[in-house]
Amino acid sequence: MEKYNYSSDEYQKLVFEQLNNCNDIELAILKGHILIENLLNHFVYKVSSHLGEFEETKFNFSQKLHLFYIFATDNVTEIKNSINLLNKLRNEIAHRLTFEEKLLQTFITSVIDNYKSMKGFKEENTLDTIKSAITFLCGCLYGQIEMESIKKDLVKDLISGKSKALTLKHRENEKI
Repeated sequence: MEKYNYSSDEYQKLVFEQLNNCNDIELAILKGHILIENLLNHFVYKVSSHLGEFEETKFNFSQKLHLFYIFATDNVTEIKNSINLLNKLRNEIAHRLTFEEKLLQTFITSVIDNYKSMKGFKEENTLDTIKSAITFLCGCLYGQIEMESIKKDLVKDLISGKSKALTLKHRENEKI
């Protein structure tokens, strides 16, 4: 899953395929973690002008999350905090083969309580709630990636001279 240029539809399909086939909480957490790490890679790939160095450097998950936090255009503190909790859950499963229920509930609460579009959201069972929370976080990350693409395209246009028309139009508007 090292591909970095997923369209929105392709990534949405991938997330749904991977999470819909999960029948237990641990597997949903592990797959969600992998999906989110792939998006973090995609984000760093988009903002980096030294792609070879990014791929040669073996950043761990926490370092990639911190790079996302540093370079994201928007305030992503809540996203970072929720993803950090998911990472803690993943680490508990990887090192202890289980997780603390309290940490799981903290993760779920962090996603539901911090986002207006998730207020009052609750699935029928914990597994479906986790899948929805992970899907939501993937959407938030993908949105940040799209913002970076738009920003890069705008900068390229400005540098290449396509902005001359915009500048002239802006100057005309200032005269009015």
